[in-house]
Amino acid sequence: MTLRKRYVWFILLAFVVVPFRVSSFPQEGIPPAAEREAVSTDGMVVSSFPDATRAGARMLAAGGNAIDAAVATAFALGVCEPWASGLGGQSYLLVHLQNGRTVAIDGSSIAPEHFNLEELKQGRNRLVGYKSATVPSTLAALTFALQQYGTKSLADVLAPAIEIAEHGYRITPLQHSIWIENLEDLRKSEGARKDFLKNGNDPWEAGDLFIQPELAYTLKRIAEKGPDVFYHGEMAEAIEADMIRHGGYIRKEDLAAIHITEREPVRGRHRGYEIVSFPFPRSGETVLEMLNILEAFKPKFFKSESPDLVQATLEAMHIALVDSRANHPDANVPPAQRDRHLIDKRFARQRAKLIRFDHPLDEKLLTPEPGEPDDDSQTTHLSTADRWGNAVSLTQSICLYHGANVATPGLGFLYNDYMQTFDYRHPDNPYFIKPHGIFHSSKSPTMIFKNGQLFMVVGSPASPRIITAIVQTITNVLDRKMTLHDAVFAPRIHYSGSVVSIEALSPLNVEIIRTLKDRGYKVKEYKVPDKYFGGVQAILYNAKKKTFTGVADPRRDGIALGPEK
Repeated sequence: MTLRKRYVWFILLAFVVVPFRVSSFPQEGIPPAAEREAVSTDGMVVSSFPDATRAGARMLAAGGNAIDAAVATAFALGVCEPWASGLGGQSYLLVHLQNGRTVAIDGSSIAPEHFNLEELKQGRNRLVGYKSATVPSTLAALTFALQQYGTKSLADVLAPAIEIAEHGYRITPLQHSIWIENLEDLRKSEGARKDFLKNGNDPWEAGDLFIQPELAYTLKRIAEKGPDVFYHGEMAEAIEADMIRHGGYIRKEDLAAIHITEREPVRGRHRGYEIVSFPFPRSGETVLEMLNILEAFKPKFFKSESPDLVQATLEAMHIALVDSRANHPDANVPPAQRDRHLIDKRFARQRAKLIRFDHPLDEKLLTPEPGEPDDDSQTTHLSTADRWGNAVSLTQSICLYHGANVATPGLGFLYNDYMQTFDYRHPDNPYFIKPHGIFHSSKSPTMIFKNGQLFMVVGSPASPRIITAIVQTITNVLDRKMTLHDAVFAPRIHYSGSVVSIEALSPLNVEIIRTLKDRGYKVKEYKVPDKYFGGVQAILYNAKKKTFTGVADPRRDGIALGPEK
């Protein structure tokens, strides 16, 4: 893969609710703006890395459907973004089928059966290493989706990922900056040193060719023997032996216990469109509540570039994120009974009445119950659609950067560090750690429908910013009437009740920031588009023109591509 040209952002107008354009100039290692957006009549793939997007487009070009494309892209992302996802993590797929059915495929990782609670409490602040790993479920989720709804073989969809692992890909400036962050932790693991550090010691530099022979061999064995080799066979034995050797908790029995569940998506409406998102244990309910709070304001409210609109958006985020921590449903309760008040428009109107435009909302008014923080901040997302009416919104992760920062020698992937996302202190909390228990997450693969027909596929990484990035993109399209390009590229904000984070990219933005500070908000400014605010990968379908428009977020390394190219 050749190095691409230099790319620099210049924002001409804006705020999160105001359209703007981006001018681009060449920059090494970053896709030019022209590759961030694509239009096709035969389907679309959008992901956070070019080679992964090409893997999915290759499936569509070979006659595969959106599920084939999504699974191929997801496997390729595990190769191209090993610090964000891979065989050691977990994956969630919202799948819409051409027959009109939409299903949520829950690929939750689970806690190992035999963990030591006291040991876990000691490492709670930033748990890394073998003890931090939950049971990997990505392979099970992707193969389940492929077997149920795809048309290609496992070998077919793994072929691009194997080729990338064997022949390598070029490290980007963004990836180099991420490699540096956990360098010392990576150096402590024999497998991580060998497979993920240059010469077994140094971070990979931008422009370096990164080849992963161990991972290529692992993927080849899976292509030949199927997922059982990982969950029941020789790889399960290697994983258990390595875990025992280093004090980890995962055993063969845990790997064999991985079970993929189909759930009914959570549904709501916004401005006449149907919003379909991922249900508990993910955060579709929070996406819908946030949208419902904003819908309590009349459409004309969104036509102004006022500080009031910005504050309303901030407080909708604040309220919905607090409510998500305070209302943890039981996974065994039927979907129709879970948190119905959170997605009820009457409830949202009452929450919207709490917002005042002269000061921040006092969190004491929200009376939250104890809840554990959501730590799956280093994640990746992809969106696919095909010409037959199938579509996939897929989010996967290994939790924080480089996950547990350890790898079993010979297998070529990093383990997740999701053990830290459980509650260790409140036994009555649904997320209190238990054998084979699951945890709550902000992942929210989402789709939008108009008159029963697919309109939009959207999702993002970035922990709680997953939800706020998705909601801002949706409101930019549905409320602000932006193009998909402008909606994804627009500067973003995030607020969870303590500090307002904002991409301060224009003179107008600066004025709004000054007003927010005058009203009592603490503000953290980002002077360039930043990965902190997510990586939205989105597709818009124009039913009249029968065209798919894909847009990749400039905050990550991705591109959009149709099967024609």
